[in-house]
Amino acid sequence: MRFPSSYCSDGGRAINNFEPDWPDSLTGFAREVYDNYDRYLRPAGYKLRAQILSYPGGMPGDVGVFLHW
Repeated sequence: MRFPSSYCSDGGRAINNFEPDWPDSLTGFAREVYDNYDRYLRPAGYKLRAQILSYPGGMPGDVGVFLHW
């Protein structure tokens, strides 16, 4: 899944710095997706990884969220 870093309350800073509590910065649609992962997919053994995909003007741009096991 790909979404703009503006969906994060901190503009993607926590994701960019690999902070363990990065999900707390998610808002709106991105937060809904994470909550569903946490409820249904994490118990089944899936993992979720997020990273900044682009840096327009040197600032965090799009965020990519990847599901794996």
